[in-house]
Amino acid sequence: ADQRRTIETVRQSTGRIFFFCQGRYREALELAEEFAPEVDRAPHTGLPLLQRPLIGTGMVYRGEISQGLGMVRSSLSMAQKTGNTTASCQATMALGHNHLVIGRYKEGVEFLESALKLTEDGENLSVRISAFLMLAEAYHKLSTTTGVSK
Repeated sequence: ADQRRTIETVRQSTGRIFFFCQGRYREALELAEEFAPEVDRAPHTGLPLLQRPLIGTGMVYRGEISQGLGMVRSSLSMAQKTGNTTASCQATMALGHNHLVIGRYKEGVEFLESALKLTEDGENLSVRISAFLMLAEAYHKLSTTTGVSK
């Protein structure tokens, strides 16, 4: 029974990621809410920890800004406590991205620059590339809204 539940949990985790990538945030969050108790009981490492920023971002996209940002912040805190650099990078980048989504560009830039610093060792290349792309967008938005270029 435990093995079946583990397999089902992995299947649901994969489903959340696919729904998110397809822009089907409601479905992704419904699956996340269904399995939230199990994710919360799981060790705050590995896949559950890496999915929290994704779920939080989906919440921001749905307009649940405070809850979404809170989930991403808590995942960053857990990643820092466990020394999980990959999860720290993902969560920091997600915070930067989410701040851009809600129009808080200066705060977004701060998080994205922090994410870049976390990737200076050459690890987490996807975060590094994504952070550079988001920074380009943020600098553009800042220059068009304030008339100042960075």
